[in-house]
Amino acid sequence: MQAYTIFIVASRHDQQFFEGLLAPVFLLQCYRDLPCALRAARKNAPYILFLAAAELHRRGLSALGRCKKRLPETKIIVLADNDADFLGQAALAAGADEVLFKPIGKEKVQQLLDLPLLA
Repeated sequence: MQAYTIFIVASRHDQQFFEGLLAPVFLLQCYRDLPCALRAARKNAPYILFLAAAELHRRGLSALGRCKKRLPETKIIVLADNDADFLGQAALAAGADEVLFKPIGKEKVQQLLDLPLLA
């Protein structure tokens, strides 16, 4: 079975959530910011990139477009603070494949990734 790589550019709390949920199934790599993740993607493009909306606040929505251009096969999922986060909504228009609004439950992630329920 092929192990897919997932990049996580988010807070330490969010990284720990995804590590606990997805580590048994995927190879996870956590990064402090988008430029670090993009440098790492030169060697091994991720299957999925979880990207905190806060990173888009810092870098602008154009960063999402550049990211999608460099990683066209990667599914980009933006992690928004809440459903009122305008940046989460705008991310879809800018090229994100999906937006997850906090609080993020494991059932939502498993459904999104089409995974069987994990313990």
